Amino acid sequence: LGAVTDLRGTPLLRMEMALGPDNDINADMIVQRVDQLRTDIDADTIIGIGIAATGVVEDGVIRESTVLGWRDLDLRGMLERRFGFPVTISNDVVCSMLAERFFGHGDKSMLFIKIDRGIGAATLIDDVTVIGQNHAGGEIGHISLDPESGVLCPCGKRGCLETMVTSPVIRERIRRASTPEEQLDIIRSCGEQLAAALAMPIGLLDINDICVYGPPDIVNAAFLEATQRRVDMVSSSKFHKHTSVRRCQVGSDIALRGSAIDVVHHYIENGH
Repeated sequence: LGAVTDLRGTPLLRMEMALGPDNDINADMIVQRVDQLRTDIDADTIIGIGIAATGVVEDGVIRESTVLGWRDLDLRGMLERRFGFPVTISNDVVCSMLAERFFGHGDKSMLFIKIDRGIGAATLIDDVTVIGQNHAGGEIGHISLDPESGVLCPCGKRGCLETMVTSPVIRERIRRASTPEEQLDIIRSCGEQLAAALAMPIGLLDINDICVYGPPDIVNAAFLEATQRRVDMVSSSKFHKHTSVRRCQVGSDIALRGSAIDVVHHYIENGH
């Protein structure tokens, strides 16, 4: 999905590309889509190009994206040389968090969780995004909850959250369930597993706002209630006020809109 947006991230012109399960996305495809979008608008109105990408992003270089199969790809350099506009590239979960902050109900300090094919997190503290020393902050999916007997994760550990709480894993477990009540129990147990992984960052960072983004058949009322109940049990104390677990309020263009915010921030920070 690509789009030309206004300064509020509202798409004015959209372009979508249908991909099959065996199609790979490569850098040349990104360049082509940007080129097609650029030809339809006045170049003098463009303040920058924003990209939201999965994986570890460092200074415009995608160091590792297992979903896309990219490693050490200088996408920013490629786009800036080709088009001559400033380019910002950020992790897609970080972009989604920015959209929730500015267009949803996000607090200036929040922990944003995205559940999809994988599970990732982004953290905002006093409106500053926490990236981490290795630009890999937010790898909540690789917190191990069962390191001895859990399922082997591609990262090399056992029992990582990503082997338990992702859309494909949960849907497969629900498909095998024999009754609606068993399906509901699976959803609740996944919410509790997420809460177990959240306990430490909540206590360490003293965060009161947890926002969860994901498909509505998984991030539903039962899931959120189970997560909230377990979070209350493991984190509430006289030192820490109540932490709210809630569903994201921004819709399907969330990463795209957050990427637009990223472009605007970059534009302002550079003295425009």
